[in-house]
Parts: sequence; C-alpha cells; structure tokens
Amino acid sequence: MPDRFAVLITLLVAPMIVGCAQIKSFAVAPSTICPGETVRVDWLTSGHAGNVTLDSVPVLAGSGEVPEEGSRFFTPAQNTRFILK
Repeated sequence: MPDRFAVLITLLVAPMIVGCAQIKSFAVAPSTICPGETVRVDWLTSGHAGNVTLDSVPVLAGSGEVPEEGSRFFTPAQNTRFILK
C-alpha cells in the first residue's frame, strides 16, 4: 500500500503542475427562437490545449472540435441543446 502522505502530496501538487481546464464563459443567444431563426453560440475556455468540443443534440453542421475561444451561428429546425466540453 502506498505511503498516504506521498499520495496526498501528489494529489495536491499535480493540479498546480498540469493546470486546470476551465470554461470561462458559454452563452447561447437568444435562448429561445422559432424554427428557422438563427442563434449565436459564444465560448471562452483555457487550459484545454486545443481539446474543446461544441456538441449539439440533435447534431448540427458546425458542431464538433472548436478552438479555445470562438463563436458559431446555427439555424436549428427543432429544439436543440448545445454542450461545451
């Protein structure tokens, strides 16, 4: 069994060395639209090293891997959920 003190130190120090990924802002405006209207999705992240994904349910063209900061316009035909990972 590993030394508990060594495990504790590793757990406390690792986030400082690696850094923490953050979603600093994520907004969809307007929040309610009628089918065929356009919505703007804006995001700002840090610490992701290019590993940011904007998903939509149902899947829309333009979703997928995105830069750490940006915006996209979508015209959903039905209720849609946007998810930033």
